[in-house]
Amino acid sequence: MLLFQEVLSLIGVISLIVLFLQKKAFFSTFNSIQKVCFILLSISVSVPALIAFFSGLAKGFWENL
Repeated sequence: MLLFQEVLSLIGVISLIVLFLQKKAFFSTFNSIQKVCFILLSISVSVPALIAFFSGLAKGFWENL
């Protein structure tokens, strides 16, 4: 189950990166409420994925010492 959650988090982060790097003006087509919702969704997807990545990185580094 943990691997499934990590894969979903990784897919979410990659999809956010793809949306931000599109050549179309993706973010500018939103109104203010949609922008706030998108920012909150981005934070809720990317922060747990980054925390899991760095905690796994630190755990692996600590085990190699």
